[in-house]
Amino acid sequence: MKVSRRLKAVIGNALVWGVAWFLAGFAIFTTILLIRQPQTAGWLDVLGMAIKFGVIGGVAGTAFSTFIAWRYRGRRLSEISWIKFGIGGGVVAGLATAGMPLPGLAAASDNTIRGGLTQKRIDVDGLIHVVDFRPSEPRILSPDGTDGAAPGRYEDLAAFMERPGELALDLLADGLTGMKLWPFDYCAHRPGGWDDWRSFRGMFDPGIRTLGGHRIAAADLDRALEPFRKIRDAAGDKMDIMVEGHGLWSLPAAKQIARALEPFRPAWLEDLTRADDLDALADLRRGTTCPILASEYLATRYEYRPLLEKQAADIVMIDPTWAGGITECKKICTLAEAYKRPVAMHDCTGPLTLYAGIHLAINATNAVYQESVRAYLRVTYPDLVTELPAVEAGHILAPTAPGLGTALLPDIRTRPGADVRVTRR
Repeated sequence: MKVSRRLKAVIGNALVWGVAWFLAGFAIFTTILLIRQPQTAGWLDVLGMAIKFGVIGGVAGTAFSTFIAWRYRGRRLSEISWIKFGIGGGVVAGLATAGMPLPGLAAASDNTIRGGLTQKRIDVDGLIHVVDFRPSEPRILSPDGTDGAAPGRYEDLAAFMERPGELALDLLADGLTGMKLWPFDYCAHRPGGWDDWRSFRGMFDPGIRTLGGHRIAAADLDRALEPFRKIRDAAGDKMDIMVEGHGLWSLPAAKQIARALEPFRPAWLEDLTRADDLDALADLRRGTTCPILASEYLATRYEYRPLLEKQAADIVMIDPTWAGGITECKKICTLAEAYKRPVAMHDCTGPLTLYAGIHLAINATNAVYQESVRAYLRVTYPDLVTELPAVEAGHILAPTAPGLGTALLPDIRTRPGADVRVTRR
């Protein structure tokens, strides 16, 4: 009978604590939902979190009550120190909820932003939870007209899919002699392939039945080649064409794509397979006449050395920010030169990265390309830095100002809406 009474007491304690925590959790998460109004969270998410809260509260509350009964056995509540009781309860509540993320906040850490070169855990479930996968029209960049450009002129992503020939001629007129395309991305994750590129939502959408990059349908392959045909028809060999694969393809599919691209004489094929699969890269390189490039995803000379030793790439791509800074990138350039490999400098990071790449390219005798985004050069970067590089006839001229050759605008950290992050060691 004694054991039965104690068991009933434990169950009763658990239910009381659990219900109390459930109600508290429901109130907390409802408030968060109403205030933040996340597009991908709803009342079912709130209910689920509240239930978890209740379960944790039931277990923690029962454990706390058991401890109190054991520690103060035979005493009345009036004889227990409320300060100690409150501190103990707070500690238990804190320990119980320490690992419980709030709805929509799990993906707000820098893990999801720096996932390419971080040792931290990437919370994919949290990332999926906060990303809005609803189809929408691409945002059109509208320059302020300082160069007389028409609205939308620099929306080159849409242009290379919809009017690639016109884009090639526009780039040539703007002094740019190379363009990079990735029409195959839209064939890797959606059976509709190239035709559905505007509604493409990425590999993380659980509602999409994907081919996973292991196979490319013949019809999709032919449609993805259409931009290359139109560029060559419009601009001939005046325009260098680069192909980006974003590491989406298996080796057999990558070989199929590479063979199909050979008649168009691309300047390089970039990351058709994953950059960390050096054997696959080397196999792909041996099976095509197209130059193979890899990869800004690598970091430090210690990751580039095996790439060169295995002869897995014809061209080495380096991002000064991601690869380890100017000093480390200089060492990578020298290492590539020892293997008779040209290097290309990458920039999708910001104007200071671009200027660092320019200086490295001037110094490295084996540098052949400096990559950047035209919309950044013409629209975004002018709002960030004091100087911009001059581009003439497909070449970037050497900076003339001291240091890197440019600097952040003085008011950049104090502008309305500016998000300033400071990292301290």
